[in-house]
Amino acid sequence: MRIAVPYENGMVVPAFEQATMFKLYDTENDQVVKELTMAAGGSGAEILTDFLAAANVKMLLCGAVAGKTIALLDEKGIMFQWGVLGKADEKVQEFLQDQLAAKRFPSCGSQGGCCGDGDSECSCGDGCSGCDEVY
Repeated sequence: MRIAVPYENGMVVPAFEQATMFKLYDTENDQVVKELTMAAGGSGAEILTDFLAAANVKMLLCGAVAGKTIALLDEKGIMFQWGVLGKADEKVQEFLQDQLAAKRFPSCGSQGGCCGDGDSECSCGDGCSGCDEVY
């Protein structure tokens, strides 16, 4: 199975739609057998989900994710676990050992705003007030 993590300086990028790089992990028998870091060629829900599908990703581990992205991931058959923060390599190992404890973050879904569709200036953290949905 190929796992993808939005990646920057060894860490999981907190807001999926703002990622421009991914670290890809090829796994067999719950072990990483190959690692590859790739540029996504842009940011935003459509570009990133198209990139993941073209890279044959089956599982995405990510921080906050917008409702629009959730629909696109589902459409492309990519499973995901959100609320993941920290060192990417460690989080993949925790996932493979079924020990990954994801946290919940506010999201404004496809409405934009905090963790929105990538077109917003807001990032997760400050400015998230008023968001009604949590994914």
